[in-house]
Amino acid sequence: MTTTKKQGAGRPKSEEKKEQILKAASTLFLECGFASTSMDLVANRAGVSKQTVYSHFENKDRLYVAVIEGKCSQYCFDEDNLQLNPEDLETSLKHLGHQFIKLLSDPEVIATYKALIGDIGNNPHIAELFYSAGSRRGRKILADYFVLQERYPIPQDVAEKVSILFFSTLKGEFHIRNLLGLTSEYPPHYFKQHVNQVVEWILLCLAHESNKLSKQ
Repeated sequence: MTTTKKQGAGRPKSEEKKEQILKAASTLFLECGFASTSMDLVANRAGVSKQTVYSHFENKDRLYVAVIEGKCSQYCFDEDNLQLNPEDLETSLKHLGHQFIKLLSDPEVIATYKALIGDIGNNPHIAELFYSAGSRRGRKILADYFVLQERYPIPQDVAEKVSILFFSTLKGEFHIRNLLGLTSEYPPHYFKQHVNQVVEWILLCLAHESNKLSKQ
């Protein structure tokens, strides 16, 4: 018996609508701010019904988190796509560092930071939403990786501290200058050198912490 394959099979309609909603919400959060962006407004901009929006996102908070997570995923900065090899610590950290710099340099991310600062006064809880979906999530991914790698064995609490140090050092002066639009002075080779230097420092830090624990 011959089975005829269905032709023209593409993405499910529900996924297409979800992407439409996320795209619309991302634009509206930047244009109008969190408080002024309603689920009705998102539905109208996305060209779907409000019921469809709620079928994918139970409330506006969850939609906001999904927008932040979606931007991280765009740069493979998530649990499913970030390539961290427990047996190649240096290469993995360099890869992560470059992805993080690219994420921070994205114009939409910069605009989101600025919009967030303007929104916090009226909606302080969105700071926690943003932090949990972005910084805290990235920190946990790296801390879990530090525990898995065997070159410099460290416990979870130390891994958390080194993870924070890694991201904070990567940001350095660059992040605040980026938010202020003062990045024109950075030459093309700066970021490669910066990431390499940060990875070198973190490897020294890991070696120190691992050695200190081994002597206890």
